[in-house]
Amino acid sequence: MTAHYLLAQMIAYNQWANKLTIQWLNQQPEKLLTQEIVSGFASLNKLLQHIMETQVYYMSILEGKEADYKEELSTKQIMTDLLQTDQHLLDWFNRQPETTAAREITL
Repeated sequence: MTAHYLLAQMIAYNQWANKLTIQWLNQQPEKLLTQEIVSGFASLNKLLQHIMETQVYYMSILEGKEADYKEELSTKQIMTDLLQTDQHLLDWFNRQPETTAAREITL
């Protein structure tokens, strides 16, 4: 099993998990997504924002670019951005040669 194969599997799982989560969240009332909860994050909106910021950060490392993400968006916009970032990651990965999985990256 190669590192390239493992990365492909992780990217596919990430995309699947995000789609499934967002499908469920889209069925919930907006009030539930923004109400305060007792958790590591103040609301589901804040949790989604953290997931999005983390995904943008990792993508910036892979692309060798500066991480850039707008904060304090609506929950619906964050979900849309998250799905777009999933696709961006998949598209980026599919353009890479198998040797990309073995290259050094700077954190």
